[in-house]
Amino acid sequence: MKKRRKLKKGVKLFIVILIILAIITCTLIIVTKINNKEIESNITEINYSNYYNQYIVVKEDSILYELNNNEYQEKGIVYSGTVLELEETENTNTEYFKIKDLNSNYYIKYNSVEKCNNYEEKENRYKKYIPFNENIITKSQTTFYAEDNKLYTINESFNLPIIIKEEDRYYVEYNDMLLSILSSDVEEVVDNHNTDLENTDGVPVLNYHFVYKPEEETCNQEICHPESQFREHMSYIKDNNYFTPTMSELEMYIDGKLQLPKSVVITIDDGRNINLATQILEEYELNATAFIVTSRYNIEDDFIKSEYVELQSHSHNLHNAGTCPPGHGQGGGLTCLSDNEILEDLKQSRELLSNSFAFCYPFYEYNSHSIELLEEAGFRLAFAGEYAGGKTKAEVGINKFRIPRWVIVTYTTMDLFKDYVDGKL
Repeated sequence: MKKRRKLKKGVKLFIVILIILAIITCTLIIVTKINNKEIESNITEINYSNYYNQYIVVKEDSILYELNNNEYQEKGIVYSGTVLELEETENTNTEYFKIKDLNSNYYIKYNSVEKCNNYEEKENRYKKYIPFNENIITKSQTTFYAEDNKLYTINESFNLPIIIKEEDRYYVEYNDMLLSILSSDVEEVVDNHNTDLENTDGVPVLNYHFVYKPEEETCNQEICHPESQFREHMSYIKDNNYFTPTMSELEMYIDGKLQLPKSVVITIDDGRNINLATQILEEYELNATAFIVTSRYNIEDDFIKSEYVELQSHSHNLHNAGTCPPGHGQGGGLTCLSDNEILEDLKQSRELLSNSFAFCYPFYEYNSHSIELLEEAGFRLAFAGEYAGGKTKAEVGINKFRIPRWVIVTYTTMDLFKDYVDGKL
């Protein structure tokens, strides 16, 4: 009898426990549904359209999520100010926005972002560079930079082709952008077949002076270029798909940090009539460098601001014939004035040109001491005339203070111009 009573009590206790568990389970389901409804209600009240946009900007450093097995898991960090493109979606009842291109399963929370209404198209100039046949393999956590700004840190190792090599970082393509990764984040560099294209074996540098309209003014010097001549030259460069490097790109090429397709550098000296040349260069979408004698112009007001024409230094006031005594060529001052006078002139010119780093020698005259002063003043490149340093083109490893240029004159024939550009001389 006692055993039966104990058995009955055990059964009753078991049934009570089951009932209690059932009640708890139902309560949890009800609470969960209520909470889900509250979340959905909150999201609806938040007004999804106030946050969602094709392009959004991250308000503050935020968690990057990855969707795995229907769970949002922390994958890294997206940093304040980073602009992201979102996937199109019809689901307006979620607190996670899906990021486009970064990774098919990467997300960010709605309350971490705000609409970006002044989005600028991504710069794609780098796509014309020739990648190295080398890849970097990063460590298990990788931080991507744009300039010196962090964009995202992702807890993942990447295997990416090298586009630019710097001493402390590598530039790669990620998320359809040219971004950098610090060398400290790189596990190893490995050979990889990324392209059959080869780095150009030299970049010719063209030197123009005054581009003018004969119907509006007279220019009788041999370094004057009728508009028709300049247009014909630019048309040839454009039609034959030459890349026109900036000063920074040329410097990286010479240093072996960047590989270029067939290229030609366009330079224009002094500053006279630069605006006409700039308008033509913009029309053909070609890059050029104007070397300005800064004492002769108001830099802010006298020149058209253009993404295609950068301003670099032709000295502040050293481009005056006869400053030096006989025996100094045309005597522009760079080879005979005191160190203090030259340095003061160079630094003033740099400052007026927002820290110019490229220079061209007045009257193509320089010596070893001139180069020392240029370096002391902060310049990194300097251009002379034909056959400077015994070279005809800017090449990898060339002396960056003796870069040769082909001087274009009024009577330069089209055949000779083509020989210059095509690197046949």
